[in-house]
Amino acid sequence: MNKNSISNFDSLPDDALIRLKDLLEFNVIPFSATTIWRKIKARTFPQPEKVSTNIIAWRCKSIREWLKSPASYKANCMHQKPESKSIVRGDENDL
Repeated sequence: MNKNSISNFDSLPDDALIRLKDLLEFNVIPFSATTIWRKIKARTFPQPEKVSTNIIAWRCKSIREWLKSPASYKANCMHQKPESKSIVRGDENDL
């Protein structure tokens, strides 16, 4: 994101993508990058979108939704693992 074209987070449209370094630079979130990744894993922070092989970003809308109620936020996980494991081949020790 170019600093000269965007002065702050509030000026971005909801569908804009914002990278982690920009979230931290704009002081949008009061956490370090490490804490954000812990919260993502715990599903208490929005999941980022994969923009390309090495780039991830968040939709501003999802960050704004989180900011409305960070304590009660629970991320929707679109790639949930099935509840039960089935063994395709081998035995239970292969799990």
